[in-house]
Amino acid sequence: MPFNNRLLVVIRCGKDEQPALERGKLIAQRLGATLHLLPDHKPRGDQDGWLQGMVDELSDQGFNAELEDWGEGDLIANVLQTLKKQRCGLLLKYRDRRHPVTDAFVTPRDWKLLRYAPCPVLMIKQNESWQGRPLIAAVDADPEDGDHRLLNEQIVRMASQIADLSGGLMHLVSAFPAPMQSADAHSQLLAQIQHRYQQNCLELCHRLQCQADVLEVAEGPPETLIPAYSSSNNAGLVIMGTVARRGVRGALLGGNTAEAILSQLKADVLTLKPKGSDEILDLLLHQGETQLAEE
Repeated sequence: MPFNNRLLVVIRCGKDEQPALERGKLIAQRLGATLHLLPDHKPRGDQDGWLQGMVDELSDQGFNAELEDWGEGDLIANVLQTLKKQRCGLLLKYRDRRHPVTDAFVTPRDWKLLRYAPCPVLMIKQNESWQGRPLIAAVDADPEDGDHRLLNEQIVRMASQIADLSGGLMHLVSAFPAPMQSADAHSQLLAQIQHRYQQNCLELCHRLQCQADVLEVAEGPPETLIPAYSSSNNAGLVIMGTVARRGVRGALLGGNTAEAILSQLKADVLTLKPKGSDEILDLLLHQGETQLAEE
């Protein structure tokens, strides 16, 4: 799906705090992108006027902003329809609160968006700036197929560029299984497994001609390691991947595993797919080159 420099932002209808919009404004300002606003439910009462006032205020601030009409269906249907119609290259949404009992029986709508959105999805959970804070590239350093290898490349390239633009450090993080759990039968020694994962990470960075400021390869389940590492380092953003053709079950770190990671993270989360991320990455690369030229 071609990307034409448009961002779709899901608005918390009637709420004062708009974390996704605030993050979207920073990105739009950096990229010169248009903001497309979509309420998170069908507007009621005077909410149409409230939403239009938000668009007018953005215009007064110098942003290109448009309000999207609510069509048939729920939020998921409206987001997908708008993404298709406007060919937006990035979806921004605030993170829904967890409801453990309900979530056990009904797939959370955030996960439905990650599953079906054809573009990268940025889930916002904080109001703090990413400026100067670590950015985590969470990869599977021992991928089993081409899609996951491509995802690793997308994740590292995106993390490297965002870290450069935000003045933060890129932390390349990968969890590896305990020896008895490893599917790699020819090597069951802890040190050998760790060394293989480290070498794979170094080779990935070398192939992409970028360098991780910090490399963290540790034993343990990723749903435990990545949230703990993110929290202890006060990360601003965690970048992960999903395989679009298989949705959540094709997540880079495993379906249930990736869901567990997202539910525990305090940082914002950007999810990428093997295809559909190149366009916004190219814009970031162009922005970085422009910034260097100006300096």
